[in-house]
Amino acid sequence: MLSKNIKRKAVLAIAAEVICLVLLGFFLRGMQTDLSVDDQRKNTEEKIKEMGSLLDSAKEAADQLTVSFDDIYKSKADSLSYMYRSQVADEYTDARIQQYCELLEVTNALIIDRQGNIIAKAQESPADFTRSRYNQLRTVFGTNTASEAFEVENADLCYRYYGSMIDNDKMVVIEQDPKELDKLLDDTSTWKSILGNVSVGLNGYAMAVSGLDYTFLYHPDDKMVGKDALDAGIPVEELEDDNYTWLTIGGEEFYCGITKQQDTYIICAVSENEIVASRGVTVAGILFAFFAVMTLVITYSIFMMADRENSGKEGESLKIMGRFRYDRTTGQKIATISTVGLVFILITAFYMQTLFALSRQSMGNNERAAEIEKTLKHYEKDIDETTEQYNARYLNKARIASYIISAKPELIAKEPLVELSEVLDVEAVNVFDMTGVQTATSSPYTNFKLSQNSEDQSYEFNKLLNGADYIIQDAQTDEVSGGYHQYIGVTLRDEKGDADGFVQISVTPAKLKETLSNMQIAKVLEKTKVGKGGFVFAVDKKDKTFSYYPQEKLIGRSAVSYGMEKKQFKDAYCDYITIDNKTYYGSSLETASEYIYVVVPRDAMTSERLPITLACGGASLACLLVVFLLLTFSRKGAEATDTVNNSSGKRNIDVSMPDGSVRKTETAESRWEIMSIRWKEKTPEQKMSTVLRGILGILAAAICIAVIMKENIFDHNSIFLYILGGEWERGVNIFALTGCIMIICVVSVITVLLQAVLRMLSKTFGARGETVCRLLRSFTKYFSVIAMLYYCLALIGVDTKTLLASAGILTLVVGLGAKTLVSDILAGLFIIFEGEFRVGDIVTIGDWRGTVLEIGIRTTKIEDPSKNIKIISNSEVSGVINMTRQYSYSWADVGIEYGESLERVENILEKEFPNIRKRLPNIIEGPFYKGVIELGESSVVVRVMVLCTESDRVQMGRDLNREMKLIFDKYDINIPFPQVVINEPTEFKKASLWEKRKADKFNESQKELSKSFIVEEENN
Repeated sequence: MLSKNIKRKAVLAIAAEVICLVLLGFFLRGMQTDLSVDDQRKNTEEKIKEMGSLLDSAKEAADQLTVSFDDIYKSKADSLSYMYRSQVADEYTDARIQQYCELLEVTNALIIDRQGNIIAKAQESPADFTRSRYNQLRTVFGTNTASEAFEVENADLCYRYYGSMIDNDKMVVIEQDPKELDKLLDDTSTWKSILGNVSVGLNGYAMAVSGLDYTFLYHPDDKMVGKDALDAGIPVEELEDDNYTWLTIGGEEFYCGITKQQDTYIICAVSENEIVASRGVTVAGILFAFFAVMTLVITYSIFMMADRENSGKEGESLKIMGRFRYDRTTGQKIATISTVGLVFILITAFYMQTLFALSRQSMGNNERAAEIEKTLKHYEKDIDETTEQYNARYLNKARIASYIISAKPELIAKEPLVELSEVLDVEAVNVFDMTGVQTATSSPYTNFKLSQNSEDQSYEFNKLLNGADYIIQDAQTDEVSGGYHQYIGVTLRDEKGDADGFVQISVTPAKLKETLSNMQIAKVLEKTKVGKGGFVFAVDKKDKTFSYYPQEKLIGRSAVSYGMEKKQFKDAYCDYITIDNKTYYGSSLETASEYIYVVVPRDAMTSERLPITLACGGASLACLLVVFLLLTFSRKGAEATDTVNNSSGKRNIDVSMPDGSVRKTETAESRWEIMSIRWKEKTPEQKMSTVLRGILGILAAAICIAVIMKENIFDHNSIFLYILGGEWERGVNIFALTGCIMIICVVSVITVLLQAVLRMLSKTFGARGETVCRLLRSFTKYFSVIAMLYYCLALIGVDTKTLLASAGILTLVVGLGAKTLVSDILAGLFIIFEGEFRVGDIVTIGDWRGTVLEIGIRTTKIEDPSKNIKIISNSEVSGVINMTRQYSYSWADVGIEYGESLERVENILEKEFPNIRKRLPNIIEGPFYKGVIELGESSVVVRVMVLCTESDRVQMGRDLNREMKLIFDKYDINIPFPQVVINEPTEFKKASLWEKRKADKFNESQKELSKSFIVEEENN
C-alpha cells in the first residue's frame, strides 16, 4: 500500500508529464510547421518571381505566332497574285479560284476590284468589301505590298483577311478561318496555357483572379472559372501584391503566395496536407521518445520509493532550506536515468529531424523533377506540333512553286526564280531535271548534281526521280554552303502526270531553330531554380557524360570520373550523390536520352537539424528537471505509511556483484519457467524493465502496423514510403538504419505473437506437447534473430549471397587454425543469448564453484570464496550447475556408536537446536533432524539440516559440524573413528600383541591425518 506522500508525488509527476508532453507537442508541431512553411515560401517565391517573365514570354510567343501565321498567309496571297501577274493563272472564274484555293490550302480566295466588288471567288463570303471597314485591303494599291492582316466578325463567323495586288484594278483576297491561330494562342498565351503548366509544390497549383470583378480567370477546376473568388473563401483584403498567407479555398486550407500582374492577381497555392506531410511522423517519434523517458523516470522512482517503504529501509536524505527534504538515494538514480534518457531524446530528435529534412528535401526535389518532366513533355508535344506545322507550311510553298513552274516552264531561269523565291518568302528555289542535275536556281550555288552516295545530304532527293511525291529533309548544316538549311522537294509533272524532275526550295529555319532551342533540355534546366544553393544537371544515357551542368567545364566530361556511381544512373533515384568531391542530396528523372538530377548540398539541407535538436533537448531538460524536483523533494515531516515487510518473493534473491554491491536477481530455476514473476514479487528494476518492454512493444507494434498499411498511412512522396520501397542505395546511412529498425520491429512482433501462441498451446497439451512447444519457441527465437541479422546486413550493403557462398571458405579457415577462437566466441554468444547464467550467479562448472564475475566474448571468469579467479574458455563451459537460488540446504552427517542410545541422541539434538539457531544467525530455518541416513560398519550416521542462503551454504556446513562436535562432547556422546581394515594373509590371522600395537599405531596416525584435513577444510 502506497503512502499518501508517494501517491501525491505520483499524481503530480504524471500530471507534469502530461502537461510537458502536450506543451512539447505544440512546440515541436509549431517548429516543424514553420520549417515546412518557410521551405514552401522559398519555393513559392521562386514561382512568384518567374510569373512576370512567364507572362512576358507568353505575350512574346503569342506575337511571334501571330506574325508567323500572318506571314504565311500573306505569302499565299502574294503567290496567287504572282500567278496572275506571270500569266500562270489567266482566268477569273469561280472554278479556277476554287482550284487555286485548294492549292494554297486556304479557307477562301477571292478576286475583287478596287471598289471592293467580287470578280471571282472560291466560295461565298459574308464580307461586303465595298464597306470602309475593309479599307485595309485597298492599301495594296498604294504600297504594292501585301496588306496587314486584320480580323472581322460577321454573323457569328470570324475571318482573317490578307490582300495582294494583281494590277491597278484587281487584287487577291485571302479569307482565312483563324481557328488554327486561335488554337496556337490558346496553347501559348491564355491563362490556362500559362498557369496550367505551373507546378506549385507537388500537388499545388496556380490560379488567376481578376482585379476588377474578383472572378476566377483561371482555376484547375473548370467549374470555378467565372465564379466569384470572394464567395469561394478568398478575403479581398488578402489580395495584395507579394503577400504570403493561409487561405481557405473551397473549404480546404492552402498556403498561398500572391502577386499582381497588371489587373490580375495570380495565386500560387499548396495544400496544408502536403506541407505537413512528414510533420506528424517526426513529431510523434520525438514525443514517443520523450514519453518513454519520462515514464521510466517516474515509474522507477515510484517503484523504488514504494519498495523502500515496504521493506522498512530509509533512504539517504538531506535537509534543504529547513523546510524541504531532498531524497538523495532516489535523486542519484533518477539523475542517472534522466541523463541517459536525455541523450536518447537528443539522438531521437536528431535522427527524426534528419528524416524530416530528407523528407522535405525529397518532396522539394520531386517537385522540381515533376515540374521538369511536365515541362519537357509539354515541350516535346510543342516541338512535334511546331515542326509538323512548319514542315506543312513550307511543303505547301514548295507545291505552289512546283505548280507554277509546271504550268509555265519559261520561268526556269535565274531571274524568274529569284522573284518567285521572294514571293514565296524562301531562301532559294532550285529546279532539277530527271538526271538529278540542277538546271536553274535562284541561289549563287550553281551546277549542282545529286549525289549517288547514301551518306551525302542530297542523296535522299533521288527518291523524287523514282516517283516520290515530296521529300521533307530535316534542318541541318548544308554540305555545300556550310549554313544551317532545310530542303524540301516536290516532283514536277508533265502533261501526262509523269515525273519530270523536281523543284526544291531552300529554307533558313532561324525561327524554328530558335523556337526549338528554347525547348531543349539544357534551356529548361538552365531556367529551373532550386533553393538552398541547389541546381539541376543532366547526364547522357549512352556515354554517361554531363550533357548539362552549371559549370561549363564539366559538360562533356565523364560523370563516373567525377564521383558518380553506376547504380545512380536510374529513374527515381533519391539519395546522396558525390560530384567533384562535394556531396549532394538529389532526385533523378529519366528521359528518353538523359538522366536529370535535382540536387541540393548536404550541409545546406541539414543545417537546421542541430538548432532544432538542441531546442528540443533544452525543452526536455526543463521538463525532466521539473519531474526531478517533484519526485526528490518533499516537505519536512511528510506523512509516512506503516512499514509492511513485503518480501520480494521466492523468485528474487540478493547476489553480490563484482564491485561488492548487493543486487536483486531472479533465481535460476524461475528463469526457465513459463509463468512470469508476479508484480508484487518484482524489484523496482524488474518493474521498470517490464514498463520499458511494454513501451518498446507499443512502438514495435505501431511500426509494424505502419509497415503493413504503408500505402494508407504515408503520403506517396513520404521519405518513409521511399525507405520501405527499398530503392535507396545500400550502405551505412540513415535509410539503412531506418530500414533495419522497421524490419526488426516487424520480425519482433511476429516472433512474440508466435511464441505467445506456442506458450498457450504448451499449457493445453501434455508433457509431450510442452516439449514440442518449447522446442518450437527456441527455434523461432533463433530463426528470427538470424533472419533479422541477414536482412540488416543486406540493408547496410553487405553482399549476403557472397557471404553465404564464402561459408565453405570460413569453415576451412576455422579448420586450419581458428576453430578454438570461433568456438569460444559462438559459445559466449549462446551463453548470453540463452541466459544460462549471469554476472553475480553462483555456479559450479566442473569441479570449480564460485561467483560469475564476467562473461566475455572468449572467456568466463569465476571467483571462488577464497577470491581466487578461474578463467574458463567459453567453449569449455559445460555441465553448468546454476546454484543461484532463493535458499539452499546445508547439512552435517554425524556418526554415533552402536552402543549409544539413538533416542537419547535425538532428544539431546531437539533440545540443543534452538541454541544452535541463536549461535548461527545466518540460519533461515532449522536446524532439522532428518533421521538415520546410513548404518555404517562402526557407527550409525544421522543428518542435521538447516536452510540458508546459497552464499552461506559451505560455511554453514562447517559450522554445523563444529556445533555437532561440541554438543556430543558436552553430553559424552562418542563419535567412533573409522577403523582401517587390514587385509592380512591367512597365516597372519592370529596376530601377536606386537602386531596389534602396530595396527593401533597405524590407526592413530590416520586419525591425526584426518584431523589436519578437517582443519584445512575449515580454513578454506
